[in-house]
Amino acid sequence: RNGWRPVLISCALLTVLVILTSVHFSAPRMTRTITASLVSTAVSVENTEPGIEHEVRLLSEALAHGPDLIVLPERYPVPTLMRSVATTSKETLIIGAGHENNPDGTLRSELAYVSTEDGTLARYQKMFLMPLGEYSPAFARIAYSLFDDPRLSGYANRLPGSVRPGRDVVGVTWKGVGIGGVICSDDLSPILYRRLANTGNVRILVNSANPAWFHTSRLLYAKTLEMGKVHAVENGTYYLLSANNAPSFAISPSGKLIASSPWGYEGITNVTLELP
Repeated sequence: RNGWRPVLISCALLTVLVILTSVHFSAPRMTRTITASLVSTAVSVENTEPGIEHEVRLLSEALAHGPDLIVLPERYPVPTLMRSVATTSKETLIIGAGHENNPDGTLRSELAYVSTEDGTLARYQKMFLMPLGEYSPAFARIAYSLFDDPRLSGYANRLPGSVRPGRDVVGVTWKGVGIGGVICSDDLSPILYRRLANTGNVRILVNSANPAWFHTSRLLYAKTLEMGKVHAVENGTYYLLSANNAPSFAISPSGKLIASSPWGYEGITNVTLELP
């Protein structure tokens, strides 16, 4: 009988070993929280009344919430706005876009990453320019010249070369989190977001947009929202968009809409992002 005892003990130990190796012990997931404020404006193309003071007020309101991140629509350059904004006790990253002048007289559509403590951290120059909005293809100028309308020909001749495209995407690391932004119609290019996610270890994708040129088009908004979901899922990132004259929204890495502002809204939409 005693001769079976070592065999039984060995079998028991082997059984325990098999059970232990088949059970997966996972360490508790460590997450960090980023609070973001999306600024929305509702200024139409025809309405030139709201000036830069209007934008400064909304930025100041967003800063009062004490977020880690603020995203502005494409209207005024962030460094210009910051000249009129009071300093805050909490360090916040502000991302937004606007047009800046080049030394040669042309324009550039530029997105800036601005820290409330350290100033401008990086700049990105828009790459996917909008035809007949930011530049005019040669065939369009020829087509416009066939119409006896000085308004059309004048518009076409004013656009060529007026906005210069950038050369590459630019992201920043903020509080240990990679954040990368583009401007409005850049959203149409999946390559730009993919490049940000792959090369910059970006976990939060941002778009500073001004769809006011499309006069509150519900179709454009629906397509923009669907593209945002695709960008988020494809890259495994959060996707944040702040817009003028259309809803601002936030999408989770799983493609779920987690925050949105209503149509015609001017104010702040706050959202909390949980990052591993």
